[in-house]
Amino acid sequence: MPKIIDEEQVFRTVVEILTQKGYENATTKDLAAAAGMHEVTLFRKYESKVNLVARAIEHQLSRVPLAHLKYTGNLEADVAAIVDAFIETNKSHGPIMPLLLTELPRNPELVGLICCPDHCLP
Repeated sequence: MPKIIDEEQVFRTVVEILTQKGYENATTKDLAAAAGMHEVTLFRKYESKVNLVARAIEHQLSRVPLAHLKYTGNLEADVAAIVDAFIETNKSHGPIMPLLLTELPRNPELVGLICCPDHCLP
């Protein structure tokens, strides 16, 4: 019988490794070992490093204040809400957002992780 993978734990572990090592230095071997699986299993389940990272970040950040911002049309209130949500997200999930922002220029495959396709420049 195949081992059941606890995706919650896998995603939490991936985010921890990313914040410690950065995207480039976090190898698939590192991510698999930290998640308690073989590297082959990681590729079978998630296909690639960027897919695994995307799923982990989407899962981990889907419930934080930053993910639930609403545009109100009031510039001052909206900017204040963005700052507050960013601070709360950073408190609950560590430096994952600043890490992604600094990793984007070196790893363009990460752009889709923090940009909505309707709002990003090509």
